Amino acid sequence: MSSNNNADIKVLAIMTGGTLFMERNKDNLFKLSSEKKISLILDQMTSLQYFKKETSKPIYTLEFMENCTPKRIQMEIIEMSELKDSSNMSFEDWNLICEKLESNHDKYNGFVIIIGTDTMTQAASALSFMCENLDRSIVLTGAQIPIFEARNDSWNNLISSVIVAGTSNLHEVMICFHNKLYRGNRCVKVDSRNFEAYESPNFEPLAILGVDIKYKMRESSLTREGTFQVFQMEEKNIVRLVLQGPSDVDIIKSYFDAHIQGVVVYAYGSGNGPIKVAESLRDLANKKLVVVVSQCLHTIVEEAYVTGLVQGNVVSGSDMTPDTAFLKMCYLLNKFPGNVDLQRQEMRKSIRGEMSG
Repeated sequence: MSSNNNADIKVLAIMTGGTLFMERNKDNLFKLSSEKKISLILDQMTSLQYFKKETSKPIYTLEFMENCTPKRIQMEIIEMSELKDSSNMSFEDWNLICEKLESNHDKYNGFVIIIGTDTMTQAASALSFMCENLDRSIVLTGAQIPIFEARNDSWNNLISSVIVAGTSNLHEVMICFHNKLYRGNRCVKVDSRNFEAYESPNFEPLAILGVDIKYKMRESSLTREGTFQVFQMEEKNIVRLVLQGPSDVDIIKSYFDAHIQGVVVYAYGSGNGPIKVAESLRDLANKKLVVVVSQCLHTIVEEAYVTGLVQGNVVSGSDMTPDTAFLKMCYLLNKFPGNVDLQRQEMRKSIRGEMSG
């Protein structure tokens, strides 16, 4: 969808659940709000000059200044059929979100997905692979304190996400939270008690949202090879092995079972582990897809030590986050079923900017 003037900018916000629109129950515990309550709070917020509701539908016009230029974004909010805490979301929910994105693709310039913080990074990673040849900005956001509370981070996160989704040329899946914009599949949640909940350990933020929005780059560095399409993804039988020591060899022996399709190994340091574990993984990788990531946040898996696990067909996960490695593996197992050689080949590539190199 092209935009020739400011009035044409349209953003669709997809409400899936999460803390941002939660309220307290009789025991003062947070619970998901009703659709009526969400509409009520948004209608009340329209008393602010920069956020106006002009129709009976949940469509709002956001007026703001960017580089001394007045701009307008028309935001519409829709809800998933069932609102969920993000801890209850699954592959089925991510597929449903993708269906919303696909069916509304041509009507909007960008998308905001309001989602819970606990599994936001997993959702962002999954969507980054499922949305193929993306030509829109998709921004995930949420909050640590609900919008109904007097002091909250909800309002700033929501407004900032709408502006980024409507005005940036970064056509990828991102997370906007506490005045920073991140590549979604590079994020980890590091804090549940402070507003700065996320970090991107091995890839600097795409933008800092201060007095001005300072973008690291004005356009996405990700390449497209065709038109936008959604790839539906099913959960696969992938196991995660967090290395504990030489006794892990006994666990690896059970992975030769035919029902297991892939293994994500959480190694030490730059991809190290006991020598006997390395030998077992090398044998396993002749039959299964095996990827090594690190238990360290800031690192890259490389062949620097004799205790390195990346041998033979064992694939280095480079500097991918463990969750992203898991979801990329799942995507490739769905995309190229039964073709382990091609799965390994694609696992070694950066296909959505999820890893260096």
